[in-house]
Amino acid sequence: MNKRTEYHPKDILRHVQHVADYYGFLPFSSLTQAKQGTHIKHEPYQNVFAKEKLDPMAQLTVAFLKRVRSAGLKPSIQQPLFVWHTNITPGRTAPKQSFIQFHAIGVPHVIAEAVLLHATNTLIRNVYKSEPTIRLNSIGDKETRVRFTKELEQYFQKNDGDEIPQECMLQAKHGVFSGAEALVARHCADTMPQSINVLSEASRRHLENLIELLEETKLSYTLASDLITHENAWSETCFEIQVDDERAAWGSRYEHITKSFFDIALPSVVMIVRLYVKPVLVVAKQKRKSPIFIFIHIGIEAKRISIMFAQEFQKAHLPLLQMIGVESLTEQIRIAETLHPQYLLIMGRKEALEETVILRHCSSYTETILPLDTLVQTIKEMVQ
Repeated sequence: MNKRTEYHPKDILRHVQHVADYYGFLPFSSLTQAKQGTHIKHEPYQNVFAKEKLDPMAQLTVAFLKRVRSAGLKPSIQQPLFVWHTNITPGRTAPKQSFIQFHAIGVPHVIAEAVLLHATNTLIRNVYKSEPTIRLNSIGDKETRVRFTKELEQYFQKNDGDEIPQECMLQAKHGVFSGAEALVARHCADTMPQSINVLSEASRRHLENLIELLEETKLSYTLASDLITHENAWSETCFEIQVDDERAAWGSRYEHITKSFFDIALPSVVMIVRLYVKPVLVVAKQKRKSPIFIFIHIGIEAKRISIMFAQEFQKAHLPLLQMIGVESLTEQIRIAETLHPQYLLIMGRKEALEETVILRHCSSYTETILPLDTLVQTIKEMVQ
């Protein structure tokens, strides 16, 4: 992997939209267009963080949350928002350093991390034409942070002037997390305490649930104790995706910083991909064709299955669009009908338990119940 390889912005947008369709992320630009012309009244921002204390990835996340709020969008736990955004804008020259963000806002369940990791992993594989590596850690909740901070304080006190480089000790005087990050950057963190060993019961259970879901959906990962996030913005799970031992994407759960933008703090996750892009004019997007298949579903089990079928449909080169972030089955059907698909694949809780899916022909409203184990083959025969 050459981090300085420049990609054409048209190709990047094509790859991102392709992945977003399969995994259910809406383009932020389409959501803002839907709100144009409406008057949006805002309460003043709550100052719950100091921007200068945020790391660069947190600053990008805060800037995006401001856009979400300014657009009048109001995600909630009852109606979360799965969305993607980039600074590559049609009609403008692409910035040489470009970012693609995938957000799941208002989702406490580990389905959010799993979907973001699958989507970002697929995007990076498609762009770099190489197999990525996912590295995963948990820095836990507030209770875990208190424990981990004490462990780090004792570690730096015990090893002062011993095996720790002097530059790292100086960083630790500004904060033990700064010292820990300095040790990691200098590859001197082998004996440093690990956050995973002091997780609270709630954080341990969250990490175990994520690992179980990643294994169920066949996504490989490695645990990485050297992944540490800044305590002012991030919580619980954090992860990076590497290609040839170099970071291609980074992400984490966040909640505290959402207090400034929504009625309550919302459990959320972000994945951020950085790419170097050719600084050329980005051509305006052509109007998209109506999708052939839209997969709509309700319930955690159905969402888990939807991750699997996103992979299977991609491998079979079958088109698919879904809306993992829309909780209501009725609302998913309403949105789907505005897109004029040829078919709907419908899975409720009953179908998920029975391992079936309802195929609805949108022009005739005829429905057929199909078993999951032969679904991809049946669909391939339909579109041939």
